Amino acid sequence: MFRPTLDQAEIYRDLEEDYERFSAEWLSIWRSDLGDLFDRELIEASVDRGVQVRLPRSHYSYRGKGWCHRRCSANTLRMTM
Repeated sequence: MFRPTLDQAEIYRDLEEDYERFSAEWLSIWRSDLGDLFDRELIEASVDRGVQVRLPRSHYSYRGKGWCHRRCSANTLRMTM
């Protein structure tokens, strides 16, 4: 088991309560009930291929500054809180 401190009874209760939802959480099974939520063509149309970084735009207000900080050094990208 990945985390032996997890209560196995809680996992069984969750799976019994909502198998689709909690099988994604506890069993790493893709949710088949959400597979067709968005049309593939719609998703593909919203992706700009080859774009790795977007610079901030001055006319937008960005939230969360200070909550999550990205730091690049020596070819590593680390998320620090």
